[in-house]
Amino acid sequence: MILLEKLYYEVPADVWKVIQNLYSNMSTEVKWNNHISKRFPIKQGVRQGGVLSTHFYKSYINDLPIELEKRALGLSIGLEYCGSPLCADDIVLMSTDETEIQAMLDIVYKYSCEHRYNIHPQKSTLIKTERTKSKYQPEIIKLGNEATQTDNQATH
Repeated sequence: MILLEKLYYEVPADVWKVIQNLYSNMSTEVKWNNHISKRFPIKQGVRQGGVLSTHFYKSYINDLPIELEKRALGLSIGLEYCGSPLCADDIVLMSTDETEIQAMLDIVYKYSCEHRYNIHPQKSTLIKTERTKSKYQPEIIKLGNEATQTDNQATH
């Protein structure tokens, strides 16, 4: 499990053992329209609703904004990088340049493939402002092979 691998170097051994126990032999079921599915094993990811889940998710995802910042992609205010803020399991990619946004999305997509999680293009929205510029004709911005939705606002 990728989460356990990342935490292995970040927390003391005894704490890591407790976390490993929490995440061993997990299973869940889904309730939908008053029907409950059969139990099935959970083999990856962060527990939904767990007290420590937000902290674990940050450990899981924190390399991504660091990678974007190292490549100087996205907005900065003065010397402070603010091009990819995180909130829970949401990330915002901010740039005024379409080519740069595409480069950021390419990195995000590659990271998601390497870390085995899905980013849903249907749940992703590209918001263009009047300050957004393109060096060429307006591009179709893609996440992987799928075009992103463009809108003037997004619902969270």
